[in-house]
Amino acid sequence: IIFRYLDSMKILGLGILVASLIAFFIAYFALLFFNNKINCIKKFFVLVESIPDLMLILLLQFVVILIYKKTGIKIARVVTTSQEAILLPVICLSVPISFYITKVLINYIEEELEKHYVILAKSKGLTFSYILNIHVLRNIADGLFGTSKTIFWSMLSSLLVIDYLFNMNGLLRLMLTSTDPFFVGCILIFLPFFIVYRIYEWISFDKRKDYY
Repeated sequence: IIFRYLDSMKILGLGILVASLIAFFIAYFALLFFNNKINCIKKFFVLVESIPDLMLILLLQFVVILIYKKTGIKIARVVTTSQEAILLPVICLSVPISFYITKVLINYIEEELEKHYVILAKSKGLTFSYILNIHVLRNIADGLFGTSKTIFWSMLSSLLVIDYLFNMNGLLRLMLTSTDPFFVGCILIFLPFFIVYRIYEWISFDKRKDYY
């Protein structure tokens, strides 16, 4: 169960990293270069976000198989056999949630841009990119960390689907087979993240206390 746990956390960790990078890249450049069309961009992400994860995963598998049949190039493994499939599961795990993260990130930044210190910074002649990089992104960190709980549980549920569709012997698939792995798996998943969130809350509380 430990080896399966490590394999699942590797896929989950890579998925979170890739989804965060995709979301940050899209949100940053959308606000920086397409700020006048930001409402259209948000509507697009709301529409794309409504696509079921299962449909997207099957579509990506189909595209990889189609490319292989047409060109003979195997860009990723569509199933785990003697060798583990990593690239496509990470993409299937990260891309759907990246739409949600992008939408949330844009909303947080827009709310932060309406605050008085941003208006004051603009009146002093500071550029939009400077305000965004130095002040706004730093001030939305707490909000994003709170949203990360929703992101984590959403990706965890998608990971179970990926375990089955890619024939992976992950922890979540093992947890459904019998009682003991289920309880041990719950502890292995819940405990590390509980500790991380508690430590962050203590650090944030100490910072706010020192500030006041």
